[in-house]
Amino acid sequence: MFAIAEPGTRPEQEAGGVRYTVRVRAVASDKEDRPFADVDTTIVFRPSAPLGRSQYLIGRVEVPLPPGLWSWRAALQLGDSLGVVLPRDTVRVTGTGPALSLSDLALGVRGASARWEPTPQDTVLLTPFDLFLEGSEVELYYEAAGATEGAPYRHEIAVFRVKGEPGVAERRPVVTLGFDERAAGPLLRSQRVLQLARLKPGRYLIEVQVRTPDGDSVARRREFRVVRAET
Repeated sequence: MFAIAEPGTRPEQEAGGVRYTVRVRAVASDKEDRPFADVDTTIVFRPSAPLGRSQYLIGRVEVPLPPGLWSWRAALQLGDSLGVVLPRDTVRVTGTGPALSLSDLALGVRGASARWEPTPQDTVLLTPFDLFLEGSEVELYYEAAGATEGAPYRHEIAVFRVKGEPGVAERRPVVTLGFDERAAGPLLRSQRVLQLARLKPGRYLIEVQVRTPDGDSVARRREFRVVRAET
């Protein structure tokens, strides 16, 4: 699943207002680079008014995949002559086997994210951007599969500043958060809010580690940027 943003590139007139139409094609491949699953769909946005400067319409596209590490690529098309091919990326899908595994990290902000409901009780925000305003709140979501029901698990979240090119994360985190959670079943769903008030503009790396009762751990990382809020 991934989120897309439409900046109001090509509005189409229709009765009662305007619409923005985006064709999305995506393919996921296995480790041998063989296509496994694909999607070809069209998203139609119908806002109440044409978009202004710095406004976006945000949607999401799902490509169901079994557990494992997959590479994927997508192309967005607007009309007959405008579009973009996104760079190749990877996604990890958690499994349900006995070994603990951790999903990719989903980040989102209210007002600039698509919504996904993995369960009726959970709402996940997915933003297509890796840029977040200084002082904002970012929602973090991830899943840990392969948990033992009733066992305690330690979650450790750390944010590191990235410096230089190529980027190297500093050793000491600027933000840390830890908590313990007893598994209610084989899948742990975790949502936390990250406060960016302590982060100056720059590049950062968020790391999530989930530790088993015997001390083994799985970890995932994702880079993002903090930009200065407009005054």
